Amino acid sequence: MRLCEREGEVAAIRAAVRAAHAGHGSLTAVVGPLGIGRTALLRSVADQLEETADTRVVLASGAPLEREFAHGVTRQLFEPAIWSADPERRSRWFAGAAAPAAPLLDADPGPPDPGPPEPVPPATLWPALRALAANLAAERPLLVVVDDLQWVDTESLRWLGYLARRLAGVPVTVVAAAWDVGCWSERPDVQDVLAAATRTLRPRPLGVDAARTLARDRFGAPVEEEFVTRAHAASGGNPMFLTGILDAVASSGAPATADQLTAEDSPWSGLLGDRLTTWLDAVVAPVRDVGRAVLVLGEEATPELVADLVGLDQLTCDRSLHVLGQLGLVHVDGTCSFRHPCASAAVDRAMGVAERERLRQAAALLLHQRGRPPERVAEHLLAVTTPQHAWATRVLREAADTALRRGAPRKAADYLRRLLLDVDDGVVRARLLVELALAEREFDRAAARRHLTQAVPLLPHPRERAVAATRLAPELLDEVTPAVRELLGRAEADLRSGEPLTGQDPEIALRVECRVRRAGLAPDTEDSVLDRLRDLDVVPGGRTPAERELVSVLLHQATGGLLLSSDAVGRIGRAVLAGEPAAARHVHTGLVLLPPTLVAADAAEDVGTWLDIALDQARRQNSVVARVLVSVGLVSVRLGAGDVTGARTCGLDAVALAESEWPDGLPLCLAALVPTALLPRDARMARWLLDRLERHATGSEGAAYHHDALLPLRGFLRSHAGDLPGALHHVQECGQLLARAGRRNPALSPWRHWATSLHLRMGDPAAARAVAAEEYDLAVRWGAPATLGAALRLLGTVTDGRRGIELLRESRRVLAGSGNRLELGRTLAELGRALLRAGDPAAEPVLREGHDLTADRGIDWLTDRFRFDLAACSRASGVDLVLTRAELRVAVLAAEGRTNKEIADTLTVSVRAVEKHLTRVYRKLAVDGRSGLAAALVPVSTGPGDPSTRAC
Repeated sequence: MRLCEREGEVAAIRAAVRAAHAGHGSLTAVVGPLGIGRTALLRSVADQLEETADTRVVLASGAPLEREFAHGVTRQLFEPAIWSADPERRSRWFAGAAAPAAPLLDADPGPPDPGPPEPVPPATLWPALRALAANLAAERPLLVVVDDLQWVDTESLRWLGYLARRLAGVPVTVVAAAWDVGCWSERPDVQDVLAAATRTLRPRPLGVDAARTLARDRFGAPVEEEFVTRAHAASGGNPMFLTGILDAVASSGAPATADQLTAEDSPWSGLLGDRLTTWLDAVVAPVRDVGRAVLVLGEEATPELVADLVGLDQLTCDRSLHVLGQLGLVHVDGTCSFRHPCASAAVDRAMGVAERERLRQAAALLLHQRGRPPERVAEHLLAVTTPQHAWATRVLREAADTALRRGAPRKAADYLRRLLLDVDDGVVRARLLVELALAEREFDRAAARRHLTQAVPLLPHPRERAVAATRLAPELLDEVTPAVRELLGRAEADLRSGEPLTGQDPEIALRVECRVRRAGLAPDTEDSVLDRLRDLDVVPGGRTPAERELVSVLLHQATGGLLLSSDAVGRIGRAVLAGEPAAARHVHTGLVLLPPTLVAADAAEDVGTWLDIALDQARRQNSVVARVLVSVGLVSVRLGAGDVTGARTCGLDAVALAESEWPDGLPLCLAALVPTALLPRDARMARWLLDRLERHATGSEGAAYHHDALLPLRGFLRSHAGDLPGALHHVQECGQLLARAGRRNPALSPWRHWATSLHLRMGDPAAARAVAAEEYDLAVRWGAPATLGAALRLLGTVTDGRRGIELLRESRRVLAGSGNRLELGRTLAELGRALLRAGDPAAEPVLREGHDLTADRGIDWLTDRFRFDLAACSRASGVDLVLTRAELRVAVLAAEGRTNKEIADTLTVSVRAVEKHLTRVYRKLAVDGRSGLAAALVPVSTGPGDPSTRAC
């Protein structure tokens, strides 16, 4: 790889070489931490100078295993040149004062000595070696390069120190590289050489630009910026770590994406672990052990705890930390931490499984003995699979409780699962499973339900079994598995004593009944539901939380089966809402059914605020399930107010959260979004929802509701494609399935509205009137203004003459008392059109009112229809205000303040075309320019063809 961001260092060394050419020899030191790129710098400079042929370069490098070989580095420097030279040149080099160095370098021209050579004393050898260097430099200036000075043998170091102080007047440049400080770098002989340096270079970590260049070189093409940024951050700009990451990703064959640096099986950490282990093993065992202790202790890694964990005295531990710090691996400031993420990852990968578990277990005990918080201790116990003592059991339980209180249910579940590994007793395991389910229900309710059904049979006391049963979430008990049915049946039987569902604890009995009724294990007939409501005698605010929970379930049953009027449901539901403070925990109780029930009753004026408070609490508690389910409730509230845009935004937020953190809840979110596609007649959104629902709905949460999401979507898309019989089949099947489920209330699904429209489009007005009449009868029975007003509108659209207009006017009157502004707007659209057909001048103010009411509701087809009919009113009064669709689009954008260029870019047309359209618009609307467009655009037609006629 190329050398990056080292131009200053290269220039300094070349300047020293140029000075040597003029007879001013010197020593340049290159120092820095592990992996900073000293070796690459030295080799790059040596290669450059060798190519010029005007400088002789001799190189040597220290090695840990060769420190005991006397003059090993001296031999590395001179022997290659000597052995490659002819005898005449060798003789010249060893002439005069250099002769005593010949035996050391096996260059003695005399006959071989049969015995070992006599050692030459330093007083003779060192000047001889300097003379040899001077003789070589006499032919060409000499560059002596010594890498890893900290591992050079003592004899060579001492000679280099001698040479460094005697370079004046000699064309010799010495460049020596070493770790800046730490262990072997602090040897007196190493420090003696470094102290003689004329200049000391300290290479800095590489920047992001260098990382980008190296990545492009390694992969042969530019890579994504996020990969470069993460690789640089993981390496801290350390060249060794950075190139290790790039080499490992490239050798794995995987694409250079950011995911490669976050996956648990990323290849780079293993490769760097091998490199780092080699370096640390070459130092001393205490340094390696201290590095591992720093990794294991994490935030708790104070020097004192590190020493205790690895069994070192404090002086040795501090010394080892100092070495790691000077190597650039560890930062010590009160606590110890790794400087670079890849350094800690490499150390972790380099540890064996047994060693890692041993250190984790020792760390847990050490922290417990030092009084650290339970969660800090429990984090280490999670990594230990062997059975633990009683103290560890207590710590794990306390840690789980703490995690739940601080809003970390996933972490609490981790602690409880680990605790289960050490428990053999069936009763204790059952109780732990119940606790685990309480944590899991915040992010994985399928697992919570499974663990509850496993636990209940093992619990010895009826009350315990009943309490466990109350942990089941009522809103998901539409389709009951045999295990859940058995669980609830047993809990109900445990609480019976004479009268049904009474027991030692009335609150528990009420909550069990809530779930039994929700699961369909108790009669949901009119007498059963109404008698139970009368028994509870709900007063404003309710009496107890369990009562309010049961009442919410009963009201939901009464709403679906039309067992009570909307007035009664609204009155009782408001009383429950007033008495129950908003809380995230309600998603696990029957109260989660209250918001959609009040929306159906058109009595949800306070529900939005109640849910907003619960959502804020769910965020603080980090409850994914609560955030998703409360958001789904807010979707229904916003739809009940006719705010389709707000409902879609809220629903899409819930989808994004469920996708990332609670996949089992995704179908619930998608189903809640269905009206936001059907009401605006958004085929693209409908296709997206249908595709996602069909892929995710099977076997997931809330499966009982999927038919009234999938079938309407299929029907709408069939209708959109022109397959009216196919669309009607899906819509009617939806109605049949809802009836079988006991959901007869027209407020829960407008399937009869869709069926009526399809009958009309298929030329069967009699069938349309029959369906509309059935919808009206059920709506009268329910009585909610939004439902009744919509039914009156439906009946009015299939009734001819003055009677039809009367029905539409009655719909308008009824909907004036509803919170659903969209339904009122739709009625005004139908009434305005009926009056227009009848030639009634009241049509225009009705249409204008409807247009103003629904302009910001996100229903484009309805807005276009109002403009179409208002234009018709204008034509009827003799004014031609007809614009083409292209003219209307340009006019609307111009009225919003867009420039001609911006309009052209938005519509992908030329500026000249925009200018022509605006000229025609000004003429048709009789306005002088842009300033008059906004006021003139309301009564505008888009030409022949009503945009609202194609509907499901």
